[in-house]
Amino acid sequence: MNEEYISPEELAKRGFTVRGAVVVRLSLIERYYEKGWLNHGDSRLTPEIRLEAADRLAADFYFSRFPQNSAIDWQKERVDGGLNKTEPAAVLDARDRFFKAIKSIPAEFWPVVQDVVLYETRPDIGGATKAMYNELLAVFKRDLCRGLDRLAFHYGVRIVRHKILVTHTEAQPAILNKRRYTIEVKEKR
Repeated sequence: MNEEYISPEELAKRGFTVRGAVVVRLSLIERYYEKGWLNHGDSRLTPEIRLEAADRLAADFYFSRFPQNSAIDWQKERVDGGLNKTEPAAVLDARDRFFKAIKSIPAEFWPVVQDVVLYETRPDIGGATKAMYNELLAVFKRDLCRGLDRLAFHYGVRIVRHKILVTHTEAQPAILNKRRYTIEVKEKR
């Protein structure tokens, strides 16, 4: 029996990766992460933080059962008397988290985040010259990262500024800056 095996390079080229002993298809946002496209936002945030924020938004979207909503088939025979309109509490919680998260993303960044994270569609930049294509792609990357930055801040990412070491005696208490800094106080001996 002559079997052909796909090399790891070919797997990566086709959008797959090996996790443990399983071959897994990467999502579009994970492929953009692999390409380094999530490096274009706030310099204080890492691409891993942006990827985690996108994963949380996608999880809330899928747990809220929005992709499963479809038109009601009225010709289907109802056995138990009709349409049960109640949703489980976990679904309602996921919808609440999802709606709060999308409110944190500004309207100018939402279409890009929605297309990439939720619907996994690539940007439609066809028909442009090479220079225009590169410019539109740079704008796309920037808008995606800025939208994911706002989403990361919504999910609780906090920036810790410089650590200032303050030494004082009991006669001279530490003076705290009005700026938001992390202050470490050590007693002077």
